[in-house]
Order: sequence, then C-alpha cells, then structure tokens
Amino acid sequence: MKTVRVKIDLAEPDSRPKGRVDLARVVATTKEQIADQIAIDEQEARQDALKHAPDKWPRLDTSSTPDQNVVEATKT
Repeated sequence: MKTVRVKIDLAEPDSRPKGRVDLARVVATTKEQIADQIAIDEQEARQDALKHAPDKWPRLDTSSTPDQNVVEATKT
C-alpha cells in the first residue's frame, strides 16, 4: 500500500481526511466469508503463538524415567 501524506489544520475540522471505506464491498460480504476470515485469523494467531512459545514456556522433561512408586500406584 502506498503512503499518502496529508496536512491537517487542527483548527479547521474540514481539513481532516475522509475515510476510504468501500461500503459496497462491506455490504456485499457474506457471513460465510466473515467466518472463513475469522478461522484464518485464528489459525495465524496460533501459528504466531507457537513460533514464539518455546522461548517463553518451560518444557516438560520427558527424558527421565518415572518414579517407581508412581508407576506401582497407577497399576492398582
């Protein structure tokens, strides 16, 4: 997206830029398209969280052998 520079005079409210929303596209968007985009956004958020999670969260140590008392207790 290209950068658009605008000068705004704070004393003159009409100098503020108007929004550039394509209302026809907004109205034409279906609930299915919105649901699809929500699913995509959630998947991207999970992938982003997983990308950064290993540094932040402790991992379980699965290399050690379990305590024999715990193993025996779970057998009964």
